[in-house]
Amino acid sequence: MTTRPRAVLIVDASVADRETIRRYLESDLNHVYTITVAERGEQALEQCRALPPDGVVANYRLPDMDGPALLAGLAALGGPPIPVVFLADSDSEASAAQAIRQFAGAHDYLLTGHSSPERVRLTVHKALVAAQLQGALEAQRRDLEASAAHNASLAQEREQLLAREQEAQRLADESLALLDTLFESAPIGIAILDRDLRYVRVNRALAEMNFTPAAAHLGRRASELFGALGESWERHWREVMASGEPQANREVCALVNGEWEYSLVSYYPVRDREGAILGIGCVVTSLTERKHTEIGQRVLAAAGSVLAASPDTSHLGDVIRTLFPDLAAYGAIHLRDEQGQLQLVAVAHRDAALEPQLGALLSPTALASYGSAHPVARAIAEGQPIRDALVFPALGAEQTAQLQPSTALSVPLAARGRFFGALTAAAVEPGRRYSAAELAVIEELARRCAIAIDAARLYAEAQQAKAAAETAVELRDRFISIAAHELKTPLAVLLGNAQLLLRRAAQENTLDARSRRNLEIVVSQSLRLNRLITALLDMSRLESGRLTIARVPLDLREIAQRLTDELTPTLTRHVISVEMPEEPVLVAGDELRLEQVVQNLLHNAIKYSPQGGQVRVTVQQSDGEAVLSVSDQGIGIPSQDLPRLFERYFRASNVETRRITGMGYGLYVVREIVERHGGTITVASEEGQGSTFTVRLPLLQPPSRQP
Repeated sequence: MTTRPRAVLIVDASVADRETIRRYLESDLNHVYTITVAERGEQALEQCRALPPDGVVANYRLPDMDGPALLAGLAALGGPPIPVVFLADSDSEASAAQAIRQFAGAHDYLLTGHSSPERVRLTVHKALVAAQLQGALEAQRRDLEASAAHNASLAQEREQLLAREQEAQRLADESLALLDTLFESAPIGIAILDRDLRYVRVNRALAEMNFTPAAAHLGRRASELFGALGESWERHWREVMASGEPQANREVCALVNGEWEYSLVSYYPVRDREGAILGIGCVVTSLTERKHTEIGQRVLAAAGSVLAASPDTSHLGDVIRTLFPDLAAYGAIHLRDEQGQLQLVAVAHRDAALEPQLGALLSPTALASYGSAHPVARAIAEGQPIRDALVFPALGAEQTAQLQPSTALSVPLAARGRFFGALTAAAVEPGRRYSAAELAVIEELARRCAIAIDAARLYAEAQQAKAAAETAVELRDRFISIAAHELKTPLAVLLGNAQLLLRRAAQENTLDARSRRNLEIVVSQSLRLNRLITALLDMSRLESGRLTIARVPLDLREIAQRLTDELTPTLTRHVISVEMPEEPVLVAGDELRLEQVVQNLLHNAIKYSPQGGQVRVTVQQSDGEAVLSVSDQGIGIPSQDLPRLFERYFRASNVETRRITGMGYGLYVVREIVERHGGTITVASEEGQGSTFTVRLPLLQPPSRQP
């Protein structure tokens, strides 16, 4: 008999089955058991989690889970495995047997209602013993593993040391590979030189900057590869070797492979662990693209300032000088004259003393001797830049260095689809040739020059056209003034005699009705012609500044009433209505000129309402102003014509179709008279609905009373 009771958990929803198993186990004479019970699987798992039993006897089919689910839940608790004996009926026997084969922890099963007490006690005991033996074997296995681990520790440590050594070597190899990759792929140029200033290593970027393969550098000096340029580098390297101090961030410019290359260079001493100098490290950053951009911006900005300040061609030499010193040693601009001949309009050299000689070399006579083969002529004829074709064969040796171009560009000047000249730029440094970026700047400069020159020509042509137009207007106004003055006298005689005849005929009744009507037409048309001549004279006086306004106190009501009274008897299809206050509406004005304003507005109201209708005249005071309005029910004014209605010689677009005659200067004169009185005139109109003209004049202010 064992001394320690074995804890067994019985899990079954059937109270009878639970009590049967309990009774069988407690009746065991050879073993002592401590029995706990549970009805459901989750309850059993909670109890096992709180106090794991030595074994579990569980129904294979619990209300909330089956046997495999219970086994999975027990396994998830961790710790030593708990042996399980299933209780199965005939329906679940096969499943229980299969679970024993498939899942760890399931030891055996008992058939409910068919297992004897002895069978139950033996099955549970065997499961507990098997679990105990399995635990002992597991402990022995752990001891053996620990012993094996201890015995293998020294070997493992040796392996670890070897592995660390191999890893360190691998990391070192990777670091070297990484350094090699960085060295070769760096966007800046890098070079290492030994104490003899021979290249030890050169990366790809520096090889491209030097236009020399990296392998061609190795073991050689810069002076051997690049001549005088390399010698200048070596001087700085020797200074670093001697002083032990770096030279950092020096901007240098060199003619490499015919083009200016700009770089930012730094030279550093390379030392060993003891501090001894082993050689020189060079770091080179290319500034060429940035410098070309800066130079282009500077040139175009400076040229733009010159062109903006000078609308003609007199300062084109200053435009060429913006190319100095980076893009050219000299330049010129040729333009075609009215006969199509090329003329040299600007020439500039960085040495001003050479400009006369350069001007002779590029003169129209010199160009003519080359014919169409000269690059300036070719650029204009072909409409595209001509590169490196400018040469001066007759130059002497002493002149070549300053005048014979090493590279040149002639760019056509074009605007509005035509080529009218060329800009030429040239450099003289030996071996020099223009880069693509420099060519682009010179071509852009030529384009801007062409626009400015064309604009200057258009401006000059516009000024000439304006002067011609002003002369024509002056001649026209002079003619109108002279003609009006010359017509005034004979018209006065004609009008006077016609009026005299009309009065005599009325007194003596000597004319028949038809003749009297004809004479009345002569008088009315003479009056109309007199008004036209007066308006022409007024317009002439306005243009010459001779129209004067004599200001005296006037009642605007009296002027409006008098003129409407005079006009009413002559009307057959129109009715004039007048609305005005009883008190005077006083203004300071010229009576004759204000009569002219009212008369013009009344006649226009009648003229532009050919079908007849009402003409409404109102006079009132409003906000310190005298307001006169004349409204009609006529043809109205198109909305697009309203802004120009008071311009000289302007007539609305709908009057021609209605055959209403006029010259378009009446409202112009009216506006001028009103404005010279300090007033305004406005119009409100809708085509087909009539028009309303409103004149506003300052009211006459009464004199202030003295205290």
